[in-house]
Amino acid sequence: FGAAAGVRTIGAYPNAPMALVSRAPVQGVADLNGKKLRVAGPAMLQSRPFQMFGAAPVSMALGETLPGLQTGAIDGMLASIPVFTTFKYYDIAKNMTILPETFLVVAIVANEDFLTRIGPELEAVVLQSAQDAIVAANEWTNAELAAQMAEWTAQGGVVHDLSEAERATWRETIAAVLPEAVAAAPELDAELAAFRAVAERHAQ
Repeated sequence: FGAAAGVRTIGAYPNAPMALVSRAPVQGVADLNGKKLRVAGPAMLQSRPFQMFGAAPVSMALGETLPGLQTGAIDGMLASIPVFTTFKYYDIAKNMTILPETFLVVAIVANEDFLTRIGPELEAVVLQSAQDAIVAANEWTNAELAAQMAEWTAQGGVVHDLSEAERATWRETIAAVLPEAVAAAPELDAELAAFRAVAERHAQ
């Protein structure tokens, strides 16, 4: 995905689950209907599922979301969980709904020209360092996530988990969007094939 921009992905790791923070509780997908929600960007997988639930996704910079919630310009916003405690969203909106199986994934990238210039030996060192960093990042993230959730509830925030039936509806909606998303970005097809292969291995 980064090749056209001259960068290579040399690592990736899940930063945290994605959640929706809103002024009114969202305890099921029906509660999304009519809501104006901030999403991180215009990508179809970011916005289309919410449209299918009757919400209006709005692409908005992170720095604009807190005043947006204060003024009612948006009803809720999506981000990874640490964002909400770091910026004290609990002062404005108390409701956090964990989105099923939806994670913010951080990509580690390196400039392709740089990797070429340093030669194969140093390139191998850089690539291994990235893999080592992922292990450390995952250990830090797991501990930090527990602390962030404790902070949210300590400040009066409420956490909503969808029921299994609601989670199934969420997964089915994402799956329904995938063909449309692949048609718009054919390079996703190979990525999905890789994920399905991993899922099949673990299922066995």
